[in-house]
Amino acid sequence: MWFPVPYSRRLPSPLALFALATVACLAQEPGQVDLSGPLTLARAKQIARQGNPGIAASAARVDAALATIRSAAAAYYPRANISATISHTEDVPSATGGGSSSRNYGLNGTLSYVVFDGHARDFRVLAARAGAEGSREAHREAQRFLLQSVAAAYYECLLGRESMLVAKRDADFNRKLSEETQKRLDAGAAARSDVLNFEIRTTTAESRYVLAAFEYRIARIILAQLMGLPRETEPDRLEPVPLAPPNGELRIPVLADELDYALAHRPDHLELNERINQLQANLATVRSGYLPTVGVAGGYGWSRDSNPRFNASRDASSYIGIELSWDVFTGGSTKAQMAQLSAQIRAAQHNVTLSRLAIIGELRRLIEGATVAKTQVELQTKINNMTEEARKLVRNEYVAGRASLTRLNEAQTDLVRAAGDLVKARIRYWQILEDVAAASAKILIGK
Repeated sequence: MWFPVPYSRRLPSPLALFALATVACLAQEPGQVDLSGPLTLARAKQIARQGNPGIAASAARVDAALATIRSAAAAYYPRANISATISHTEDVPSATGGGSSSRNYGLNGTLSYVVFDGHARDFRVLAARAGAEGSREAHREAQRFLLQSVAAAYYECLLGRESMLVAKRDADFNRKLSEETQKRLDAGAAARSDVLNFEIRTTTAESRYVLAAFEYRIARIILAQLMGLPRETEPDRLEPVPLAPPNGELRIPVLADELDYALAHRPDHLELNERINQLQANLATVRSGYLPTVGVAGGYGWSRDSNPRFNASRDASSYIGIELSWDVFTGGSTKAQMAQLSAQIRAAQHNVTLSRLAIIGELRRLIEGATVAKTQVELQTKINNMTEEARKLVRNEYVAGRASLTRLNEAQTDLVRAAGDLVKARIRYWQILEDVAAASAKILIGK
């Protein structure tokens, strides 16, 4: 039986809290993950969702919350009970006579049902539903943090590998000039210091390559950890897709669109709203204590002295009745509980306002950062193209004897710096777009 209640709530559709960067990764069996071919960011996120044990733990908490709903809904059904009793009575001897003893056997069945309890059952179910929705949002919040962490580790991998390529090109360039200058030295047309100059710069580039390779490996280890890969899977098998050059005009997210979506879908914000719903349902449950409880009950059983051989006509009994109970005075405990829950509701409402302000501020900062990152990519692309052309011209002039070694070193240094800055700008741009998607919860869509 279900009663209409003066309480309304919106249930968001289920679509979950920690960065998960230090989670032990033993969730999948060896060979279960296909890592053949280049690894895309979307694929890395998909594997992380399936393999990270933190996500599995939050999913289990959702199952526990759903079981709470079923437990609360059990109050809508009648309760049946069967009991069997054996009792032994020993009378105390008196001054006028001896004592006596007796034994009684009984078998009874009862059926009871609460007809009305002030809608307490309804509100307990609503509170359980709000708790389950809160658990679902917490599950999605864990996924949001995980996917953002996976994206950060993925782009760190790209940065490490691109830095390796920049260092390798620098080393190859200086190595080739060192060989050419050595030939000129052998012919008496160059100085030994020129050869040493290129050898030093080659060795310096190789040193940067080693450091970049180390950073690349560490980033892959972190990425494998976040993805929940089994320990038999070597991080060296993770090969992120190479960073593609920009196609067309770089986009900037629109603040209004991102904010509207975030307020409607961001899990931590929705979880706070569900907390308010749960508290309101608990408040209504406590308030129902001011109303009486009405129930019906009936039973049938047998009772007999001396032995358990019951006779249906002599030993059977049955009853049916209506029970009314009403707590007229409880010392003010109901009123105190209501005051406590009302205060908790007000606090939760203020937390929702704080959450909204935090989301607005976060998105504004990120979109401002995306605007700067876009501009940096455009400027660094121009700088890189110009330094490439300048280095090429200076190299030809140096070979022809019209430019100094110092000028060539400067041109090569400018090119290496420009190439590194361009890589960082591009990766920073894509990373901040992922951060915007995480802040608005769009990162949870279709990944």
